[in-house]
Amino acid sequence: MPVEHIKQRPQTPLTAEQVSTLLRVAEIGTNWVAGTLSIQQVEATLGKLSLRRIGSNITFYYKEDGLIGALFDFGGESDDSDSGDSRRFRVEPVSWKSATIPRQDIEQRLKLHRVQRGELIDGVRKENLIYEVRPIPGLREDPDVVRLNLRLPLPDDSPFDVRATLIYRANPDEPGQSNIDTTTYFRSIEVIREYLTPEELEKRNFAKRKQYGYMRLRTGMLCPETGWWEGWAAEGQIDKQVVRQNTLFPQAGFGPNRSAPDGARFVDAQWMWHGPYHDETSQ
Repeated sequence: MPVEHIKQRPQTPLTAEQVSTLLRVAEIGTNWVAGTLSIQQVEATLGKLSLRRIGSNITFYYKEDGLIGALFDFGGESDDSDSGDSRRFRVEPVSWKSATIPRQDIEQRLKLHRVQRGELIDGVRKENLIYEVRPIPGLREDPDVVRLNLRLPLPDDSPFDVRATLIYRANPDEPGQSNIDTTTYFRSIEVIREYLTPEELEKRNFAKRKQYGYMRLRTGMLCPETGWWEGWAAEGQIDKQVVRQNTLFPQAGFGPNRSAPDGARFVDAQWMWHGPYHDETSQ
């Protein structure tokens, strides 16, 4: 339940050291959602987390130390942080604590990007969200709350996006939208992983294949990006292999029981992008 709706006791502010702890936990949670930390590494840093299961398909870890509450939610049946399940992280002060944190401090610490509607995310997809979402007059919304949409920049071939939502309230001493633009009265941050749909992945891959096709990349030229590449010769596609960025494209091989009309097993070829390659051993 969001803390802004809980009235247990008068709020007292977090100290500067406690705010620093909150930001540290937020950074760890963001890295966990992005996949650069496992849940075991999170626990090695923050200490043992409380594992909770609800029913058969909700698994999450939780930490509360009397100052902040942090949720690490797998969003699925698996509690394996290296699985393909979605991830959600949320951190907020406990209900009787408040925090004063300029939004820029959170954005810089977590390396978040303010979204802009219409901008390209990975060179192909367009952003649909706006950065600042204010309450709409007349609707049953808290008029003192503003939501800020951000995104963690990821490699263009990432199979998912990492999005963050910051919640701020107007200063309690000056409620209303008049000070929403400048408020530093932080309430929560939520970071989620959103996987691209098969259609989005195909659209991205087609655009990249088209882009590299215009470059007419051939044997002996530098490879612009690590991935699976198709080797094409007069006989059509004869080869497919992983070629790494900044290495020279090799000759294409015909494979077993095949050769060029003159008997050659390897020939110069044009190389066409096939798809991304993720080296699991390097992650």
